[in-house]
Amino acid sequence: CRVSETTWESATTKFVSSRRVNWSRLKLELVEKTTTKRRNVETANSFVEMTRSSSYTPH
Repeated sequence: CRVSETTWESATTKFVSSRRVNWSRLKLELVEKTTTKRRNVETANSFVEMTRSSSYTPH
């Protein structure tokens, strides 16, 4: 289920105003987090594929 844009925006705005955070930096951090997460998932998936393949033998 997806959080509505308005709820997310108001929460973010509240957070930004309370912390006085640079908005662009916050967005950059968010992007970095999501890309890192996606990269981790891809790495895990490739590892699973490698494990599943017959050529891979665990030590």
